[in-house]
Amino acid sequence: MPTWVVLPTYNERPNLEPMVTKLFQHPDLFVLVVDDHSPDGTGQLAETLRSRWPRLAVLHRPEKTGLGPAYRQGLSLALDRGATKIIHLDADQSHDPELIPAMINQLGTTELVVASRYVPGGAIRIPWYRQVISLVGNWYLRRLLGPELHDWSSGYCAWRAGILRQVLAQPAQTVGYACLIEMKWQAKRLLARMVEVPLMFRDRQHGQSKFSWPIMWEDLRSAARPDFGLRLAARVQCISNTFHPPPRRRAREICHFALKAGFEMSSRSVYSHHRRCHRSVAGSQISSVSSPPPLGIPACRRSHSSVG
Repeated sequence: MPTWVVLPTYNERPNLEPMVTKLFQHPDLFVLVVDDHSPDGTGQLAETLRSRWPRLAVLHRPEKTGLGPAYRQGLSLALDRGATKIIHLDADQSHDPELIPAMINQLGTTELVVASRYVPGGAIRIPWYRQVISLVGNWYLRRLLGPELHDWSSGYCAWRAGILRQVLAQPAQTVGYACLIEMKWQAKRLLARMVEVPLMFRDRQHGQSKFSWPIMWEDLRSAARPDFGLRLAARVQCISNTFHPPPRRRAREICHFALKAGFEMSSRSVYSHHRRCHRSVAGSQISSVSSPPPLGIPACRRSHSSVG
């Protein structure tokens, strides 16, 4: 049963060899380096390392077009090569490969394992201002997308091949770091069994962090897009148990309202806003509970909110 590790890289030459060395300490792993034509020669170094480790493969992309396309292309290639379990993590040594055996074991009973900084046993060792941004961002994502995961933005995940194929078959809405959130959201929509394991996240040992304010803004903005899967709209359906989630325009209004309120919109206020929107529309929009929800947002089910 081959297990593949997908390792996206861009200007990670000082970190690549130590990271690959740690990965191949685990038997039966195949590693795929996905390099976006790094100016520092990361791709060339990866080719050199292939002579030492035959189970190392390298995918050279012609240019940097975003983390999302790199992930999707690398994960698809691993599936095409027969992977039954796929793990992806950062190449900057902030994700400890020692966690891989525990994540693989968890895949025996679940479909997606997320290495989480925000469950008991997890921690973050990065500058304080980045910790604050990460905490606030994930708090916001949990409010918007649901409490099933504590760390929606984690880049360290293990997938079973079946659910990953379904996720990759969905149209991509993001190209940057927000793809990590989008893939988990797609898995949730597909009712995947998800579980989190604690992660000790450390700052990179070499090079500069690729974190930036535009990256953070893309994560938060993408999670609030109606076509991304607005959690607030799904929550409205749970509360009312009668109405459909609002149409695309109404969902966008709710999203903007939540942002202006400082992300403090409660379920009751969402429902009240939803009712006000419907009063302003001529005709009734009430439908039976059994009707399929629009926008591809799954109806609320008891099993949908279970983890593990």
